Amino acid sequence: MKLTARITLHTPKGVVQPGEPVEIKDKDEAAYLIDIGAAADPASVVESAPVDDGAAPPEA
Repeated sequence: MKLTARITLHTPKGVVQPGEPVEIKDKDEAAYLIDIGAAADPASVVESAPVDDGAAPPEA
């Protein structure tokens, strides 16, 4: 399962920095990393709606 590291992860293949992708073959280990907040599943990340910063305040 491909995940995105949220913290620095030390794996047998080396160090994975936050924001970098990491391949976890054991589904239980992947679920554990997601549960503790150490990694995120990019497929389940929902982007928030864009905020309209250009909206003018109501006139008085």
